[in-house]
Amino acid sequence: MDKSDLLRVVDVRDAYRLIGECRDLGNEPALWQMRILEGLGQLVGAAAGAGGEGIWARPVHLIHPFSAFDTGFDARGRERLRAYRGEIGPAGDPIFRALREVPGVVATRSRSQLVSDTEWYRSVSFNEYRKPCGVDHCLTSVCRVSEGGAVNVITSHRKIRERDSRLARCGCWSSFTWSSGR
Repeated sequence: MDKSDLLRVVDVRDAYRLIGECRDLGNEPALWQMRILEGLGQLVGAAAGAGGEGIWARPVHLIHPFSAFDTGFDARGRERLRAYRGEIGPAGDPIFRALREVPGVVATRSRSQLVSDTEWYRSVSFNEYRKPCGVDHCLTSVCRVSEGGAVNVITSHRKIRERDSRLARCGCWSSFTWSSGR
C-alpha cells in the first residue's frame, strides 16, 4: 500500500468531528443524513452525495430503499436522480449489483473497484442518469444496521472528468466512519 493511500491523522480528526456533528443532530436519519453526505463530500472532494435507508439481505435479495437523501445536485441533477430512483433504482444499477457480492456488515468500494470502465460507460445508470447529472466516479458504502437487513447507504460522487483516485483512497475512511459512528 502506497503511503498516499493511508489515512492521515487530519483525516481521522475530521472524521471524528463529522461523526460528532451527526450524533449531535440525533438518531433521526432525516436530521443527520444530509450532514454526513455534505461532510463526506468535503472530506473526499466529492461534488455531490446521495444515500438513504433500505432493506437489503445481501447477497440473496435486491435492495429495497425506503428513504432517500441527496446534496450537491443542481435542479437537472435532482430531476435525473428522482428518475433514477423511480425507473431503475439501485436494483438496476451495476454498482449495487456488484455490491451484492461484497461480504461483511460494511461494504465500501469505489465504482472502479466494482465495475469495469467498459461496463460502466455502456450502462444505463451512467448514460441516462449520472452523466446528465454531471457526475461519474463514486464511492459507495453500505452498512447493515440490523440483523433484519436494514441498511444505510452513502454514495459520494465526483464530477465528470475528475479522477477517482482520492475516492478509492477514502474507502477506508468511509468504513472507519461506519464503525465509529452511526
